[in-house]
Amino acid sequence: MAAPLTLSACGSSVEEATPVVETPALGTVVDVGVAIDGFATLLAALIVANLVTRLSGGGPFTVFAPTDDAFAALPAGVSDALLLPENKAKL
Repeated sequence: MAAPLTLSACGSSVEEATPVVETPALGTVVDVGVAIDGFATLLAALIVANLVTRLSGGGPFTVFAPTDDAFAALPAGVSDALLLPENKAKL
């Protein structure tokens, strides 16, 4: 049985913030990230951080999930650097 999940996307300002998405029917955090466009970078980060298995299990979890646009708004090179295996602890 999948636990309820709340997924919040982080924008760069209050006006740009994405509303909370209540998605209990979609399943796990990973399932939601795959099902909703705009979370590919977050999914890559979960893989690098070895969190896919943990977040594919039962929760409940609350995830403040930056969108691909939020990662893209970081200074040049920061997002790419975070996704390197040697930066797992920073994730």
